[in-house]
Amino acid sequence: MILFNTTFVVTDSANAEFRNWISSVFIPDILSCDSFSDILLTKILSNPQEDEKTQSYALQFKAPSIAHIENWIATTGIHKLNAIQAKYGENILYFATPMEILD
Repeated sequence: MILFNTTFVVTDSANAEFRNWISSVFIPDILSCDSFSDILLTKILSNPQEDEKTQSYALQFKAPSIAHIENWIATTGIHKLNAIQAKYGENILYFATPMEILD
């Protein structure tokens, strides 16, 4: 089983629109994939860029294998993420981390 985490750093000026997008577009897209489960959106409480006006979020979900995640990224996920990046530029940054669940 794989836990897939995407961390987003969002400026305060883009925060409201980002929260709407992730709830109404991105998460429903993940939910439409039968292979994914246990979707969780969290706000990261420690913010290393305290002097900057940003919020950080982590979106996690489980998948049976890395192949399922790679297929979703190649067919859907990357297009959604590229669209939000194109719209907001440096106001939204993200990175993804796949992790193997051991227990």
